[in-house]
Amino acid sequence: MNQQLRWLLPPERDRWVGYHEGDEVAEVWSHGLTGNQIAEWRWRLLPDEQTGSEVATGDEDQDCYRAQRAASAAYFSMH
Repeated sequence: MNQQLRWLLPPERDRWVGYHEGDEVAEVWSHGLTGNQIAEWRWRLLPDEQTGSEVATGDEDQDCYRAQRAASAAYFSMH
């Protein structure tokens, strides 16, 4: 069974939204700057069940993906 959330960036939102079986269950967003780079990526399970963050490395795509994977893992460890 695939234990990854489906991630979408809705046009009206500034956060990636993780879906499972059609329900919004998580969010991922960038937070803070170090120089001109994102400092960290934060994630949160909805509704406010658990939070976490990933230190940014400068590769925004990979950093966002790491945060999404961490949120997915946290979600499926609880369900």
